[in-house]
Amino acid sequence: MHFYALSPSASLPARFVLLDTNIIVGNFNPRDDHHDVASGFMGRLASQGYIPVLGVSVIVEAHGMLKSRGRGYEEFLSWACTPGQALLMPEDPELVDPAKNFAVHFAIDFVDAFLTNLMRDIRTRCPLIPKVPIATLDTKDFLRQIGHLDCPLELMDLETLEINQYMGGQGPGAKKSKTPMRRGSR
Repeated sequence: MHFYALSPSASLPARFVLLDTNIIVGNFNPRDDHHDVASGFMGRLASQGYIPVLGVSVIVEAHGMLKSRGRGYEEFLSWACTPGQALLMPEDPELVDPAKNFAVHFAIDFVDAFLTNLMRDIRTRCPLIPKVPIATLDTKDFLRQIGHLDCPLELMDLETLEINQYMGGQGPGAKKSKTPMRRGSR
């Protein structure tokens, strides 16, 4: 497996996807409305050799949501801490202010803003990585940022694993590749 270096202490596998909290909650809570979609997606990721990448903010939010619902939080932590299951991404404190600004400016979820800024940071530090996809059940907060990004936003289709690219600077009606994303709710 090939890895790309972000810093001396962090690297990314060649095939990875940044996971949003709702994928984790749906996968690990069998009573979640999106359990079948999320668990099917996670199975397809594994079978295609993708490694899920989890930012600290996603881990904290997912654990809190699963714990408050009383289901799946122990299984999630066990999975996340098992080598080879997921890559836990250290978050650069320098990304907090841009994420906070995006969250406030666009009235969106902080973790979604943070994932977008993490994607931008990976693209900046590792320009040879061809794609930096994000997987989510709810695209609206991501799509609200499109016209203000300096790079393409890449969202992974949960059924086909195709990466739909939304071009920065084109606003809400941004051109996207191939099939449209399915919109969900948290």
